[in-house]
Amino acid sequence: MPDYKSIECAVNPLTGHEGLRELQRTETPKRILVIGAGPGGCTAAISAAQAGHKVEVWEKGTQLGGDFLAACMPTFKRDGGNILNYYRTQLNKLQINVKYCKEATEESILAYGADKVIWAAGGIPVRPASIEGIMGKNVCVATDALRELCLVGDTIVLLAAVWWAAKQQLIMHIKVKK
Repeated sequence: MPDYKSIECAVNPLTGHEGLRELQRTETPKRILVIGAGPGGCTAAISAAQAGHKVEVWEKGTQLGGDFLAACMPTFKRDGGNILNYYRTQLNKLQINVKYCKEATEESILAYGADKVIWAAGGIPVRPASIEGIMGKNVCVATDALRELCLVGDTIVLLAAVWWAAKQQLIMHIKVKK
């Protein structure tokens, strides 16, 4: 929980904590495998590489971003792509190998032989079975709607436990598309 006494940054977790939390270079570099190339995975990979570890990132999709890509879809959020450009630049600068279309399985993770594995592959949307019809073909998750992976009609019901911004984002995106 933030203490509201310092600034924070969505891209650099050390911002506002200078002098309190400094990244130290390791004397014993480890082989680190990061699963997921969304903002969390990219930040973890960059921090580990800056600390002197050998890092590889596996992303099951075709590009950086994970679910953050959906957050960048509405026109008023498109500048989120700048964050992804920053991550891409840092990953390249630090020579972090990113493997796309790479699904992480127990076997592949064990075969890689990492000293440490960081799981940053995001979560799975929850669909409470107690809601009748929640598994219907006419129901999709907000990230799929924002990515236009499902059809959205004129009347929508938004069930979200995250924050009100999800609603605003989806409504604005739908208005722009019309």
